[in-house]
Amino acid sequence: MNLAFWKVVLKMINDMRIIKFCLILLAIYSIFFLRKVKFDNEVNFSGDVWEYQSMAVNLVKGSGFMKTGGIIGNYHQDYKFRKEIAEVYELTLEKFERTGKAGGQYNFYRTPGYTIFMGAIYKFFGIMPEMVKKTQLLLIVTIAAFLPYIGFSYWKKSGWIAGFIGGIVYLKQYAVNMPQNTANTYPNHIMTETLLAFTLFLLIIAFIFWEKNKKPIRTFILGLITGLNLLVKASGIFIPLIAFIYLWRLVMKKNISKLNLVTFVLGVIIMVLPWSYYASKISGKIIILSTQAPNVLLDNNNEYATDGAWHPEGYSRNPDAFYNQPEIKFLSLPAKLLSFFMAYPRMLPNMFLSKIQLGFERYVYLKMALMLIGFRLISQSVLRLLKKFGIKIYFKITEVMSLFIGLLLIYVFFIDRAFLLYITQAFLRIDILLFGLILMIILGVLIDKKHFKIDLPFPFVMLFLNYLLMTVITSGLPRLTQTIDFVFILVFFKYLLSFIVKFYREVTSRTY
Repeated sequence: MNLAFWKVVLKMINDMRIIKFCLILLAIYSIFFLRKVKFDNEVNFSGDVWEYQSMAVNLVKGSGFMKTGGIIGNYHQDYKFRKEIAEVYELTLEKFERTGKAGGQYNFYRTPGYTIFMGAIYKFFGIMPEMVKKTQLLLIVTIAAFLPYIGFSYWKKSGWIAGFIGGIVYLKQYAVNMPQNTANTYPNHIMTETLLAFTLFLLIIAFIFWEKNKKPIRTFILGLITGLNLLVKASGIFIPLIAFIYLWRLVMKKNISKLNLVTFVLGVIIMVLPWSYYASKISGKIIILSTQAPNVLLDNNNEYATDGAWHPEGYSRNPDAFYNQPEIKFLSLPAKLLSFFMAYPRMLPNMFLSKIQLGFERYVYLKMALMLIGFRLISQSVLRLLKKFGIKIYFKITEVMSLFIGLLLIYVFFIDRAFLLYITQAFLRIDILLFGLILMIILGVLIDKKHFKIDLPFPFVMLFLNYLLMTVITSGLPRLTQTIDFVFILVFFKYLLSFIVKFYREVTSRTY
């Protein structure tokens, strides 16, 4: 047997050891958090929740797939909504009951993934929201337990350690029972974000699986999971496109065959097509994923949206809004958006920056990760620039920066956590960090395109780009960005460890 065979076997053995470690973590975390976090067996009648809960119950009771409304009975006894309804939702409750008496209403505004997920749990356990919440907690726990595997797959030992620490931090932030008055969602909320985070986690695992052996069958599985993510929530709409471009580049470089590209597209289509056929047949119009696009785009890009938030008064709730003017109202969706952009050109830069700020601002680990990546790119670019001019370097700039950043991060992260939060909120604006990172990338490419690289796995970049684009074209919703917070946490700890190791080597290798 040749050397290549034994290298593959050795890699599999290493992977299995990490997987076993992650399974042990999964068992420990599950036992601990299932005992610690307590859930009730009721659901708030609010926001999107009443639709998801009624659709899931109606599905299990045989009253139709993707039907909202109180078809089978009382909102409290049969649908497990809390008896107390907030005053702001009293009209919505009337709609719920009125729609139910009329046999329910098909809801193609939503994608079907979360309804099927809840329906499967209710089919097995009965109408018990508590079991949905516990299952969502286990999804969070699974992501945390397998972060060491993701880290190891891309960065070996340092990635494994970063994944272990990052998993604990991720659990501390999300494996909790938070009240539903926050901008993020947690396991006790009947909302899609926990399931969406898990399908994005599965997508990264699928990429790791594919990267080990780029066979068409594995590319097909990658396509299936990409399609599954779209069925959970259409916020991942740019993921298939970004992945397709990546695969196309590999085809052009002859790293993979064209069959891989075909099987990826086929996987996405096979996963999405049954739903598209069902929704289109029932509604009588073509629906690919959902009917949300017009509301999402027009509610979030209008004359009221200067703060980057969702503003339905700019379209769906205001007959006097720009989009509802007689000369605009009957234009196509792209034409409406183009008309608005042409009518309010000065508003656009501030609106788009506000969206980014609102959508990503609260993610401290993202900001710190961007800062560390930026410092690394600066040091690489400066070293290469000095080398080009023949300047001798007696004391490595990377070591100086590692020493400074290492000391700073050890202080703010392990000694004064409040200071970390203060500097990220007061001085590190997400838009400035992103702009700075883009400049560093351009500088690095101009100085030495051949050797320039960012040590970030493609799936991480793909997910970040998708949600950055989604935020820019829709609104700054932190609960959408939170679905990839586990990626931000993992990347931050990987770079933090790199700087600490450089700091340690600098200290121990110098004589004074």
